[in-house]
Amino acid sequence: MTVGGGYCGRILRINLSKQEISCEDIDDKTVYNFIGGRGYAAWILYNELNPAIDPLSGENEIIFMTGPFTGTDVPGSGRISISSKSPLTGTIFDSSMGGSFGAYLKAAGYDGLILSGSSEKPVYLVIDENSVDIRDASALWGKSTRETERELREKQPFSSIAEIGPAGENRVFLANIMSDGRAAGRGGLGAVLGSKKVKAIVVKGRGKVRIAYERPYKQLVKKITYLIRTHPVTGDNGSLALHGTAVLVHPIAMAGIMPVENFEKRILAYDEVDGFSGETIKEKYFIRRKGCYRCPTACGRIIKVREQNSKCPEYESIAMIGPNSGFFDFENQIFPLCELCDELGMDTISVGNSLGFAKKVGVIKNFEDAKNLIFDIAYNRSPFSKGVKYASKMLGREEEAMHVKGLEMPAYNPIGVRGTALAYATSNRGACHLRAYTIAPEILHSPQFVDPNSDEGKAELVVKLQDAFAVYDSLIMCKYYSFALFTTLEYELDDIAKLLSAITGLSYTNEILHEIGARIYAIEKIFNVKAGVGPEGDKLPKSLGIDISGLLQRYYKLRGWI
Repeated sequence: MTVGGGYCGRILRINLSKQEISCEDIDDKTVYNFIGGRGYAAWILYNELNPAIDPLSGENEIIFMTGPFTGTDVPGSGRISISSKSPLTGTIFDSSMGGSFGAYLKAAGYDGLILSGSSEKPVYLVIDENSVDIRDASALWGKSTRETERELREKQPFSSIAEIGPAGENRVFLANIMSDGRAAGRGGLGAVLGSKKVKAIVVKGRGKVRIAYERPYKQLVKKITYLIRTHPVTGDNGSLALHGTAVLVHPIAMAGIMPVENFEKRILAYDEVDGFSGETIKEKYFIRRKGCYRCPTACGRIIKVREQNSKCPEYESIAMIGPNSGFFDFENQIFPLCELCDELGMDTISVGNSLGFAKKVGVIKNFEDAKNLIFDIAYNRSPFSKGVKYASKMLGREEEAMHVKGLEMPAYNPIGVRGTALAYATSNRGACHLRAYTIAPEILHSPQFVDPNSDEGKAELVVKLQDAFAVYDSLIMCKYYSFALFTTLEYELDDIAKLLSAITGLSYTNEILHEIGARIYAIEKIFNVKAGVGPEGDKLPKSLGIDISGLLQRYYKLRGWI
């Protein structure tokens, strides 16, 4: 390869059906046009997959892809992007997982890992600088994510481990992939790994990432780190550091957009939500902060509940398992259900959405019912094991199911938040707040306030933010840092472009990076259309009564799609 830095230069391929292991060089042209992470993986899937395949067949591929920032001194550079065709949505799908897995894969000497085929028996992979082993995982099959990670860490110290739980083994469409308490949480990618009989992946190494131009690289890392560490949201004493992502509970509830009982539009009173707010969790349960690899913000929490130390649920988990499911008791309802989902290896957003729907249509009535349904989902004994879209069809209540393209809506009610409504509808992976986090300007006034009820400029805002975040997912960089790095609604990437240029030795600008973001979005859209998920899927649940037809036309025109 001719790129000066930022990449190891090779991708590991494992065909599980044939037990074949091989390496290939990364392609310089693809690197420049798609960067890495989500973008590079999208290009591979676009070129190698028949979009019509069954996502749980051996023909599907699942790709663990790093970016040029991964494993460097750039803040939060331990993330990994995991991509495949989703069993839940039938679309191309990527999920960004925090922790340190990406940095360890890079240290082992690989930019990415591509798994194809299916093993006949349960296996786990051990990858380091000198060897790649496929090992018997029969003794791990059936165990929880926590048990699996603990046992493997005893055998493989100084490593990072990604694993699935019983939900992934049973090919449940809500199954996720877990690593050190972090999740690749949406789209059922855990089911894809389970269909290949891969219980876990262990990575370790000591390799260093090459940097093309050390002096500007160090200066830019210092500048970006300073901006992050001094910002009121991401800083050392910022809201995320002090209270974790649950700091969002009060502002989102007061704005009237926290989902309640299957997305009923209702403003929750302060006292109704205070028991699970970041402030109260810190006061009653907080033990310590926990950050991902090289993260100065450390928004993760370790809390003590009923004499046991555990990971604290994130805002999305709290809101969806909590108020959206009709539960408001953090210690006795929300926390144990979130923890159960993590142990079984399931996406808390989709599970919380399913619980809200199940309660609304009378399938469950109380906490015990919810707990039992979670077990039934995880062991593929329920229609909800295939998601709320499928379950609602089986129950004859399709109009009340809160999803887009089969992906359950997350913890922001789009009624009265026009940019968010458009972002949900046009997300290539289905209802998602992370394709374009328009909640930032519409509700949180960052980087500046825009009227949530107005259509003016919203299509432009969504397009620019979708493109910028496609770049973030390809570099790979934590989106929370965007609070500190975006200063205008142009969603500028100037400093990011300079840093990428210094690391790789290639020439990037803000304009070029936005073009790359648009290119990634277009490739994903084309894949989806070929898979049978066309523009007709760009719609919101009918029962919400949200008309975005005008916004959609403007959006398509800006994209050059009409």
